[in-house]
Amino acid sequence: KIIAVMLCLTVVGLPLGLIMLYAEQGASFKPDEKLYRHYIGLFGLHFGKWESYENYPDMALLSQRMTTTSFSRSNRQTDQTEVAHELYLLSPDHRKKILAYVFKNLDAAETDNPKLLADNLGVNFTTYSPKVSAQTAARRRR
Repeated sequence: KIIAVMLCLTVVGLPLGLIMLYAEQGASFKPDEKLYRHYIGLFGLHFGKWESYENYPDMALLSQRMTTTSFSRSNRQTDQTEVAHELYLLSPDHRKKILAYVFKNLDAAETDNPKLLADNLGVNFTTYSPKVSAQTAARRRR
């Protein structure tokens, strides 16, 4: 019985472990057709649905701070903060975003030249400035 259980765990666990080890995710583009996809890749095969980015004429580099908090057994708190630099395709009002690329650090974001990527995709590189709705503006005035 023990051998059968171990065999079942191996048959199920080994493929799952290989998938977790070799799986990758990312985004790919077809600039001529104005198509993009977010894909999951495994052993060189990429799976994802192609969608149009024609309604996303702008691109911007956004930075956001991500903090992870952990507590020890003696209830001491440790915070670890990282800054993520991400390149997004933006709708005309900058309310909708599509993640295009994640940079490892700020140096990579400056070296890889996001403006060149925007030119290759046929979109405008701009600063992120979402339009404020009348309802939000009224709420801020209070």
